[in-house]
Formats: sequence, structure tokens, C-alpha cells
Amino acid sequence: MTVKLFRALILSTFFAAIAFAETPHQNAVDALNELLRGQHAAVETYTQALEKLGGYSDADPLFAALLDHKAAAAATIKEITRLGGAATPTSGVWGAWAQAVTGGAKLLGNKAALKVLKEGEEHGIEEYEEILNQGEVASTFKEQTKTNFLPNQKKHIAALDRLMTPLS
Repeated sequence: MTVKLFRALILSTFFAAIAFAETPHQNAVDALNELLRGQHAAVETYTQALEKLGGYSDADPLFAALLDHKAAAAATIKEITRLGGAATPTSGVWGAWAQAVTGGAKLLGNKAALKVLKEGEEHGIEEYEEILNQGEVASTFKEQTKTNFLPNQKKHIAALDRLMTPLS
């Protein structure tokens, strides 16, 4: 186990214990924190991918995805706070694994790094769909999920597919 992975695991466990203080909306807070961990992981891995594969330009679809995930994370934190919960500050184990694979792009190739990003986006769609079934989550957040977050996830997947095509 790498030091980064071990550190992420310890931090996730620590912050999960702190956040375990029950709120009246604990199920929704837990689901939102799971979503937030995915957003943190996306921000971390897109940042790393941009450093290795692309650049920080408005024309780069990886940069657009990074900005979308930062905005989604901010909205998710706002909803967790509204429900009286504590937002998780880390990406957890998924983020550590995704970072390790994305960071190994030189060894594994760019396509492997892009595939990890795509897997994260696909997982994010599942998490957003779960949020839509949470009765305690605000209708405004659900609407934002339907009109912004889910379409963005699908847009990111299409962009990643386009980037992987020449690498096949």
C-alpha cells in the first residue's frame, strides 16, 4: 500500500468518524457525502490529468470537466450544510486509487488515465441518480442535478470517448 493511499484511508476514516454525529437527515447527508467524495476525486484526477495530458485552456475538455466538478462540489457542500451535516473534505479511497492510476499515465499510457476518468464519470451518474431518490434533498438541488450535473457527466463521458478514439 502506498503512503498516499494509506494516508487517504486514515483521513477518510477519521473524517467519517467526525461526520458520524447523526443529523435528522443523516441518510441524505451520507448520500451527498458519497457524491462529494466522488467530486473531490474528480477534481484531483482531472487536475493531475491536465498536468500530464493537456493544459489549462478553455478549449480543453478536461479543463471544462474540472471546472464543472468544482462547481458541483460547491453546490453539494452547500446542500450538506443546509441539511445540518458536515461535508467530507477528502475523496477517500476511490480518489487515492484514481490518482494513482492517473498519475501512472506515463507507465500505463494516456488511454488508461482517460479510462479512469471515464469510469469516475459513469460512477458519478449512478450517485446522482441515487440523490434524485433522496426525499430530504432540496428540490432545487435535485433540479440542478437534472439540468446541470447529470448532463455534464454525460458530456464529460462523450469528450473522454473522443479523446480516447485516436489512442486506440
